[in-house]
Amino acid sequence: MPTRLVTALKHSFQLPESNLPLWDGWRGLAILCVLIGHFGNTGFIKEDRLGVDIFFVLSGMLMARILFEKRTPLSTFYVRRFSRIFPALLVFVATMFSGATLVGWQFSSLEVITNLTFLRTYIPADPHIWSGNVPVKNLWSLNVEEHAYVLMSVLTLILVSTVKVSRVLLGIAVASLAISVYYELTQDYEQTYFLLRTESAICFIMFSAGYRLFVRDYGVVVHPFLPVLALLLAMSCYLVALPFWMSFVFPPVLLAFAINHIAATPEWFRCVLASRPLRLLGLWSYSIYLWQQPLFEYKWALPGPDFALPLGMAVVVGILSHALIEAPARQFINQRWARRTRLKLQTAGAP
Repeated sequence: MPTRLVTALKHSFQLPESNLPLWDGWRGLAILCVLIGHFGNTGFIKEDRLGVDIFFVLSGMLMARILFEKRTPLSTFYVRRFSRIFPALLVFVATMFSGATLVGWQFSSLEVITNLTFLRTYIPADPHIWSGNVPVKNLWSLNVEEHAYVLMSVLTLILVSTVKVSRVLLGIAVASLAISVYYELTQDYEQTYFLLRTESAICFIMFSAGYRLFVRDYGVVVHPFLPVLALLLAMSCYLVALPFWMSFVFPPVLLAFAINHIAATPEWFRCVLASRPLRLLGLWSYSIYLWQQPLFEYKWALPGPDFALPLGMAVVVGILSHALIEAPARQFINQRWARRTRLKLQTAGAP
């Protein structure tokens, strides 16, 4: 095995010291739910959607901290987002559409462009992102996240008071939830896939971001078991036996509450969440999330049960993507940006 590959893999198994371990573990829980939903075939709970929504509330909480508490400059914020998301996304999209070309699947150039610009849930309307031939359906969640980040970054230019920002974010969340309920009552879900659209799914991110600022401004303290209970109640809402609307009405509030009070949970729960296996899954979660999709959609073509070769390949390819693409590209871009920022500061301070 080449030395560079060995070194890259070693780095991918090293947990970062700067991040809060609980957040890594929360990401690990999210991708674990997605993998169970796609390869576990439990049949009684919608684990895959639960996993994505667990991702969403973490993103909302973190963005509230970065944009409204720390007031990170937008230029730095977008460079970091680009370095985190785009290199691995570009390789994934290029690989999927190149493969589709080789096997003769039909797609338009517009599909490629909108997948790379986070507009695919809207453009083109036909085929819908979930009815296209190329296995990139999972990118709908990236569309929602990036739209939320743009909206929140605009708010940083308009509002300064975190109290006002919190109210606006929670107001957007309530409006988004109302839109979801309206769609559920009036639309054919199989035709519209309304929960994939930003105006519906953004409620998870906005509830979490708004509540994060509310907790900070008002010093909210809760009983240690309440976040655990909220997480369990949220999970129960995704049971297949329950009405479908329960999976998007209650979980935004319950999951937002859970993630924002995660540090106050009992020690045994924090130990589980901060365990090395979950943290490693969290570290690799983005790359695994990307590359599990084609293996999920074509697991029928692989021998053995779904939880064996298809699942194993999804994790291995995800780790390789993190080691060879995601982590190196992120480090390279961020280091260059930091160097450029330092030079600007030095130039500005020069006599």
